[in-house]
Amino acid sequence: MGQYLSLHGPKEWDNVLSTMWDPSIWANVEFTPMRRDQRLLLERGTEIRYVFPESFRYVDDVVRIGQGAEASVVCGFHDQTGKVFSGLLLKAPELTPHSYLRLHDEFLLSAPKGRENKSQNQTMNTDSNSLFMPPPDGPRSKKNQESLAMSKYGTEDLPSPLMETKWPYLLFYTVREGVLLYFANTAEECYETIRVVANYGDITDGNLSPLKFVLHPLGATATARRLIEVTNDDLKRQFAIKSSPEEQAKTTNCVVYCMRALMSLQLAIRGYDVRRTCTDDSRLGPVVGEAAALAWEKVWKCVRA
Repeated sequence: MGQYLSLHGPKEWDNVLSTMWDPSIWANVEFTPMRRDQRLLLERGTEIRYVFPESFRYVDDVVRIGQGAEASVVCGFHDQTGKVFSGLLLKAPELTPHSYLRLHDEFLLSAPKGRENKSQNQTMNTDSNSLFMPPPDGPRSKKNQESLAMSKYGTEDLPSPLMETKWPYLLFYTVREGVLLYFANTAEECYETIRVVANYGDITDGNLSPLKFVLHPLGATATARRLIEVTNDDLKRQFAIKSSPEEQAKTTNCVVYCMRALMSLQLAIRGYDVRRTCTDDSRLGPVVGEAAALAWEKVWKCVRA
């Protein structure tokens, strides 16, 4: 970023933002709806529902955020193009990791107790008249009726059978199609996800050159309820790299979503935080810090959770 700003002016950076491709999960990330073991896409136009405690339900999947998770903002930047990307990273406490409960649609069918299958020979030796006679305990006993009755899986009272996995890290990253949730064992895995998505569609980034990352820790979260509500509202917005202040309430992108998420968690990054972080990082320096701080404050004043 420092290299880019030292060679280019504000107008050139503005032109980069205006012509930038929208980050998409269908680009280089190995995402498919059939594979949801480590990632979940909350699609635009859909809804998520808060479930007590610290959980939300999306269709048939449930995500439970670790209580007291430490929030950080991951910021990736590209020296050659001047592009910036960000995501919200939640690190769960050791005793209460994040849980991802996804729909488990495999069922094991078994015969009801007390009614064993007969072999073919036994069936052939049975009197043909008895095949059409009702069972001795009536057409069907109450116990067997309960065993064979359709269960209430998928209703509000009894959710669908779920397979649970636990993870220490959870990344919220906004893309064109919605909000991508990525579960990981290390923070570096989350960096890689942002890097691959961010390089979508750009000829200059066609070699998937690595982004440089800065991790800014903010502190522990008290509750995730407002974060879930803000995420639900964000799914109703249109993705836009650049928008006017008047359109800000109807649009979103990865940076704006992070701002709204921080507001919902009662956390904040202000311009002086950005300036200090850049100054302390030898890869950035005070020149980048001043430019980034002004840009951050300009957007922060327009964004509302």
